[in-house]
Amino acid sequence: MRKIRVKNKHLVLAVLFAVLTMGAIQHYGGDYLWNQAETARSAGDHVKALAYYDALIERYPQHSRRPDALYWSAELLPSFENFAATFFPDGSRVVHKGLSKQDLPEGSLTRIQRYLMILEEYPTHWTAHHVHFQLADAYHTLGDPRAEELYLKTLHNEMASRRVDAGLRLMQIYESQGHLEEALKIIRYCQNELSATMSIDTQIKLGDILAALGDPAGAMEAYQEALLKASEIKETFPPGATEEERALFSVKAEYARRIEPRLESLEQPDSSVYVQGQVSLLGSPLAGVNVYVRPAADGSKGFSMALEGPGQWVTDQSGRFAGHLAPGSYEFGISLNFHQAELVEGTHLQIVGGRQELRPGVDPEEIIFRFVDTVELKAPTSDFVYAGGPIEIAWEPYPGAEKYQVWFGAVSIDESTGTRHASFPVGVTSATEFTVAVRHVLPFGSVGVDPLGVEPGCLVLRPEAFDRLRVRVDALDGADQVLSSSTGLNFGGDREVPGEIKVQEGLRTKAEELLFQRKYDQAVELLEDTLEENPEDIDALWLLARIHQAGTYSLEENSWDHRDFAHYDLEKSLALLERIQELQPGPEVEEALRTVRSLLPR
Repeated sequence: MRKIRVKNKHLVLAVLFAVLTMGAIQHYGGDYLWNQAETARSAGDHVKALAYYDALIERYPQHSRRPDALYWSAELLPSFENFAATFFPDGSRVVHKGLSKQDLPEGSLTRIQRYLMILEEYPTHWTAHHVHFQLADAYHTLGDPRAEELYLKTLHNEMASRRVDAGLRLMQIYESQGHLEEALKIIRYCQNELSATMSIDTQIKLGDILAALGDPAGAMEAYQEALLKASEIKETFPPGATEEERALFSVKAEYARRIEPRLESLEQPDSSVYVQGQVSLLGSPLAGVNVYVRPAADGSKGFSMALEGPGQWVTDQSGRFAGHLAPGSYEFGISLNFHQAELVEGTHLQIVGGRQELRPGVDPEEIIFRFVDTVELKAPTSDFVYAGGPIEIAWEPYPGAEKYQVWFGAVSIDESTGTRHASFPVGVTSATEFTVAVRHVLPFGSVGVDPLGVEPGCLVLRPEAFDRLRVRVDALDGADQVLSSSTGLNFGGDREVPGEIKVQEGLRTKAEELLFQRKYDQAVELLEDTLEENPEDIDALWLLARIHQAGTYSLEENSWDHRDFAHYDLEKSLALLERIQELQPGPEVEEALRTVRSLLPR
């Protein structure tokens, strides 16, 4: 019997298998499974589709659809194209489409195993012509050098699909190895033999390679062709967008920012800058990692661009990458596939030299992406349940740390919008222990808005009202640079997040519960009634002051400005805070008063 976990539930195929053992259904069971798998895949139900494909593969080894089932089931599994964890100096994001590792049944065949079965058992089947690229990509994500040979087989197989994609992968591999002549041969082959239409990014890449090989005329032609293609992009902007906003988000303008410095560098021979770096995990090289480069105007945050294709470089077996860039400001980042993400989960990422101004004749700083051990928390322990009051935190000393910054926050679970969490710094210490004694989880004045209104977690203040709390300790060096943190990287699934604290059930007030249910009007009415009965209820005063400062929900369609929301009233918020100051003065209410007064029109 095989089980597939889906959000803590299991799809059990035992009944299906039992039915297939009966009479005529046994004879037609393979066809039934195939049709059910295809129907589920078309409907986007990848878990169910995988279950039916695997049932066919296991129970009907002679069925004519078995190689198809192997191929299409492999396509459902996590890969370079449906999972990417991206890291840049200014932040990170995870893009995930289709099945995750947590959705897979225990003992399930891997992508590589499925592709190898096709090649070994069905070498003349149509799927075999398309497997070399898929298998190469699977090896590529593991940093396996066998990927190169398989990409070459794909490139030269007239019956294969994705031949141009194979060429682009090879070009990336060769450039990372410094084999620019080989990279150029691949591009020319794609142009001449495959009649491939060059994308703008590939055209830029061609210019970079030609420039590095000492062919400025060819590089200029490539860059100008890229500019021409970029100028033909049709762009649309929201009504009312300013010229500044259009310039900031214009794809055309971004390509111009990338290409023009390259053209200028051609007028100055040997002006390109050689950059290099390494990606490592706990001191060992991490191969097969895609490294991306994006322009950063004036050395500031880089332009956010899609990372759907291969990076500028890919790390080799020693985890290293290198190449030439035109002078300018850049940000460097990496993207991990699902396998690499599994390896680094639970570690902390250090980025050195991730944002640089490259100048001719000046050696740039080496770019380092280093996954290191986290700060080890000693308290609170994983079995600790919060029921109110201060929280004692303790941790092991971290090598090289001169001080530690402590963060505190909350996790709220919303059935409509999912899990949300936010935190803020509560103190810095040179010791290895700290007491969190805050009345409220988030600073007064922070506002988060989603399609349903202001997020309840931004309105509710008391720690006791949340589903979970979270503490984090960052280890800092003498320059206040973060060496590591206690949480580590987490990509979902069942991994327990260090520092996450369970909250005892039943501690929410009725008003807080109504807010989490998005019953904003009822919550406000209840709070007003509460204060009418007891004008000195401090918690009710704080919560209503917060609501009037942030607002609750939009009164107009498609409005995202919380200042236009229901219950937004800064004068009422100020009056409530002044009442709190009379009853229970302190730095927290003084800061809240400053926040509201700064928002009032002058």
